[in-house]
This record gives sequence, structure tokens and C-alpha cells, in this order.
Amino acid sequence: INKKTSFYLDAQRRDIEDTGIVNAVVLNNNLNQTSLVEAIPTPQTQTSFSPRIDTQIGNNDTLTFRYSLWQNSQNNPNVGQFTLPDAAYSNSERYQSFQMSDAHVINEKAVTEIRFRYFRDDEHQTPANSHPTISVLGAFVSGASNAGAGNASTNAYEFQDYTSMTLSKNFLKFGIRFRDNEESAASNANFFGTFTFPSLNAYQITEQGQAENLTAAQIRANGGEPSQFSLIAGNPLASANYFDLEPYVEDDWKPRANLTISGGLRLETQNHISDHADFAPRVGIAWGL
Repeated sequence: INKKTSFYLDAQRRDIEDTGIVNAVVLNNNLNQTSLVEAIPTPQTQTSFSPRIDTQIGNNDTLTFRYSLWQNSQNNPNVGQFTLPDAAYSNSERYQSFQMSDAHVINEKAVTEIRFRYFRDDEHQTPANSHPTISVLGAFVSGASNAGAGNASTNAYEFQDYTSMTLSKNFLKFGIRFRDNEESAASNANFFGTFTFPSLNAYQITEQGQAENLTAAQIRANGGEPSQFSLIAGNPLASANYFDLEPYVEDDWKPRANLTISGGLRLETQNHISDHADFAPRVGIAWGL
């Protein structure tokens, strides 16, 4: 852009035209068994956009700004084989991230870098309808997708501050990192219920009996009715907030040209563990033969 500012930009777009092949055995309008073979489009699109700007402020600071966007959407990803189009669902995801950093030269022997990052992730899943799922073993799956509707979101913040200092025979590094994550998810999988039939014959007898206004006992006596019904109920939402704090210090001591002795200590603490003083020491030796 000018002598002190530069930029970078990357953008991509993908259109994936895929197809799901349904190969099932169903009942026609006359309730007779018939084969069903058809191709169902399962399109998918992906978009990414990532700009970055670096700028120098004075002689001691370099600022960097980054933004990232990634988005994906797909229709009918589960359609194919025994799964019919009415049991399809669509899903989408969007991820966004913003980062900012400042590299500051304190003096000729010390540099500190401050970083901040925020990102958000959203996922959504939407079924084609809200009817009960009909699963006929070895034949087809119709009705609604038992995966149901769902969504999940994540909001996260991260702050880091790293400082490094060069001494006569030591290279000292110390800093701190703080992270805060807030997550929530909801899913009503199988909230509409699933009827499972042991065979296509049992499903055919059930449909024919209902068309003839037979009672449930009569249909059952003829070999119809599903072998299982399942239903999930309750509160579909779950959420949690997590944050941690991690200060650390590390020193690389070089007593000889071919020998380096390193020692460090990190303290880790977070809100969901009752012990808030977890220390992680480290020792390393590098010897050049």
C-alpha cells in the first residue's frame, strides 16, 4: 500500500455438484412393491475469504490485522441408497475469525508481542419436514430425517502477551495467555419419532390394512405393524462456558558454545477444575557433539 503498509488477500469459491443415488424398494400408489432408482442432486458450496494488513508504526511497532471467513453449505447430504428425498436435511456452517497483534521492540535486547483473537463458529442442520421417520429394513427410509434439527455456536476470545529478552548468556522468555470459550448446542434428533418395520411385507400389510380401515389388532394378526417405535424427548439445549489462564517463564542458559540448559515453569488454571494451581515445570539440555 505504501512504504510502511502491505496487504494480503485470498478468496476461494467452490461449487460441488454431486449426486446421491437412491436404490430402494417402495410401495406405489396401488400399494404394490416396486423398485425405485433415481439420482438426487446433493449440491455443496464452500466460500473462504482471508484478508490481512501489516503496518509499521514508528520504528518500534508492527501491527497486524487478520480476518478469516469460511462458509460451507450442503443440501441432501444423507440422500442415497435406501434414504428417500423426503428424509433429507440440509446443513450449513460459518466460521469467522479476527486477529490483531502488535510486535513492540522495547530496546535492542527485548521484544514483546501482544496478540488478540476472536472467533465465532455457527452450525445449523434443518430437516426437510417434521414427520415421523419410517424405516423399513432392507427397503427404504422416508418421513423426516431422524437426525432432526440442530444448531451449535461457539464464541471464543484469546489474549496473549509474550516477551523475550537477550542477556549475556541467557535468553529469557515469559508471558501469559487467557482464553474464554462459550459454547451452546441444541439437537432434537428423533424428537418426531421413528417407526421401524422388520420388512417391506410388514409395511405393505400395514398400509393396506389402514386403507381398508382395519383395526390395529386385525393388522397385527395379518403380520403388519412396526416392530419398534422410538422417541426422544427432553431439553435439547446444552451450554457451557470455559476459561483458563496460563502464565509462564522460561530461560535458555548457554554456559558454553555447544551447551544450552533450559528451564521453565507454567501455571495452568481453569474454572471447571477445583484445583486452580497446576504447575508444569520443564527442563531441557542441548549439547552439540
